[in-house]
Amino acid sequence: MVKKILTIVIPSYNMQQYLPQCLNSLLVRNLDRVEVIVVNDGSSDRTSEIGHEYEGRFPRSIIVIDKENGNYGSCINTALKIASGKYIKILDADDSFEKENFEKFITYLEKVDVDLVVSNYVIVNSLGEIISQRILSCTEYQERSFERILEIAKLTGIFEMHCVTYKTEILKNIGYYQMEGISYTDQQWMLVPMVYVNSIAFFAQFVYRYFIGREGQTVALESRLRSIKQHARMCLGLVDEYNKIYSKISEERKWYLDYRIVNCQLPYIYRTYLLKQSDSKKYVELKEFDEALKKKNYSIYNSLNREKIINIFPFHYITYWRKYYNSNMRLLFLKYLSRMIKLFEK
Repeated sequence: MVKKILTIVIPSYNMQQYLPQCLNSLLVRNLDRVEVIVVNDGSSDRTSEIGHEYEGRFPRSIIVIDKENGNYGSCINTALKIASGKYIKILDADDSFEKENFEKFITYLEKVDVDLVVSNYVIVNSLGEIISQRILSCTEYQERSFERILEIAKLTGIFEMHCVTYKTEILKNIGYYQMEGISYTDQQWMLVPMVYVNSIAFFAQFVYRYFIGREGQTVALESRLRSIKQHARMCLGLVDEYNKIYSKISEERKWYLDYRIVNCQLPYIYRTYLLKQSDSKKYVELKEFDEALKKKNYSIYNSLNREKIINIFPFHYITYWRKYYNSNMRLLFLKYLSRMIKLFEK
């Protein structure tokens, strides 16, 4: 049996409309070097049937696991138990790969021996048209340096799940476990394993095609507003992970953890909640989140009082909100605050 160079995990929930395109993008000549694990997360449509159809056609490369619904993280955890590839990458079922470049990517992985491989990706619309390119490197090379990861994070702001491929043994050695039962846990994928990376290689081609525009997609504004409480739970879970490993790692890795939580996660949560302050339920949720953050890590909590702007969000708005949320002037202030945030984002 051919040893697998890459495991691709495809979490799938009611993806009958997109799964065929996703799997078709993987059907390259050197597919025998790849292990594709489709995890059907209790779908009620034809997702399982479609997955098993491809499994029947390509039994040496495609595996389908049917399980009860447990959300995104449970799919990753389930796949990790059987993953046998040297490297591992997540591919969402409504996304796909650039077929020609994916074939080259497999060959590239056979040549390198690093903890992390970074590749470029594109964002596409419902017509399959490229609407944006995310370029993390224009040349192929490898190095033994975590500092390069920091440079990507600082300079590009686009260092996300779509561009990373980990060495599988890193995840297994640290007993990686992704939060279950909530959405947005792909952010955990970018936080915890990264601090154990000591070497990195760059594949200077577009591999991942990230689709934006599907109705009900978790990145859609309406879905995000409905799921903000889940996002907040996920962020508090990241803080728990942060607390476990922070004292054990170098200053460079500490900076990365701070960046992922303080710069990438918290601004979105506070901004979204503060824009919904007319909703008394959302107000209570934000207060609960803020107090939970303070208990879990006062340093992170206090860092939000600084005069800085992250992701088009002035942090001093959080300071003002904390000052006034128990005041008789709260409602008047919150109307003003919401208006200011909207003006700032235009």
